[in-house]
Amino acid sequence: MEVEKRYYSTKDVQTILSVSRTTANQIMHEFERAGQLFRHGTTLRVEIKVFDEWRRQHTAAPERA
Repeated sequence: MEVEKRYYSTKDVQTILSVSRTTANQIMHEFERAGQLFRHGTTLRVEIKVFDEWRRQHTAAPERA
């Protein structure tokens, strides 16, 4: 039985965006400030749907005039 993943870790964010660990942590703290982060001790998690929406907003191509 395969369990569907519901959260991304900092490492997942780092891999998906091809950024450094420091940058991935900064992004995770953006989610924390927005109240969208799940923290368990030192482990940070963000819901996949929340991350995907953030990614869409931050990587959208600018509209041409």
